Amino acid sequence: MEDTLLTALRHAADAVLEAAGKFAADPPPNEVDFGIGVLTGLISRLEGFRLRLLRTRGVVDRTVLSAELGVTRGEAAQLARQIERLAGLIALQAGIETGALSFSNAAMIADTLNTPARIAAASKDEATIVQLAGLPAAQLFRALDRWGRLVDQAAGDDTDSDLRSQRSLDTMKRASGMTEITARLDPESADIVNTAIDAKVNAEWEHESESEHAERTATQRRADALRSICNDWLN
Repeated sequence: MEDTLLTALRHAADAVLEAAGKFAADPPPNEVDFGIGVLTGLISRLEGFRLRLLRTRGVVDRTVLSAELGVTRGEAAQLARQIERLAGLIALQAGIETGALSFSNAAMIADTLNTPARIAAASKDEATIVQLAGLPAAQLFRALDRWGRLVDQAAGDDTDSDLRSQRSLDTMKRASGMTEITARLDPESADIVNTAIDAKVNAEWEHESESEHAERTATQRRADALRSICNDWLN
């Protein structure tokens, strides 16, 4: 029975990939966006099923996930957080797997459930969380921010220390030679870091000519600003 199910899964995956490949190679006129939408919805649902399997697997250590699944430590850490924080939200999981809710919205919810108080509140009132998950991403971000602040206020003074205890910074050097830096900062630390980077970016912008403004993207400017701040400290 197990072998039959696994074989069916492989055949289904092959059929989907073959159809997607043919569509991408010669998309029907005026249907490119429709095809992208279909694939996006499918990827979201598959992410939901993968999350369920990872939870069933029982091992959420990011080092193990990174080694065995072939993802970066940052991606493995994100998966581990999603497994832990969404575990009690059964209706949310079902919504992802049926395609009623997007996995990207669920991931945003997981990022918001970053304290024991928030996780407990979400499990207690899952209907509200599921309702919020159906919002467009920009609206969801604002709604979750409001919801999180209300939960924090009700939780009392322990919230700041709970958040700070989750701080982390990881680096991963890729085969290309580039290094990825993944950081999770409590609100106070994030404000300090963002303020410093923004100040450096703005100072450099003011001293550049208009022709120089287009030479770097916004994200490149922030990366350069971080490097400059670190270099100033080392000097």
